[in-house]
Amino acid sequence: MNKRQKELVEKRLHEIASRHLLDPNILQNVVWGKAQGWSQNKIALNFNHNPNTISKYTRIIEREITKEEIKELLIIVGLILGAAYIFNELFKT
Repeated sequence: MNKRQKELVEKRLHEIASRHLLDPNILQNVVWGKAQGWSQNKIALNFNHNPNTISKYTRIIEREITKEEIKELLIIVGLILGAAYIFNELFKT
């Protein structure tokens, strides 16, 4: 993913998050954790968030975010974290 593509992907993440008054970084973490099948407590511990915050985000995702936005979020988070993983693997010392 080139710089322009990354900017577009992150912009869309921010748009969805702000539409629902959410922090995009926490939203990204919750989507990633849920996609991995993690419990809310595991997400909270793994990303150093308050469990109540994770519960709130999960509730909003389940009740307010459309299925289309959830699909889009899964793709976005996969692209962002996949690119970060590949970058880290390439430049390991």
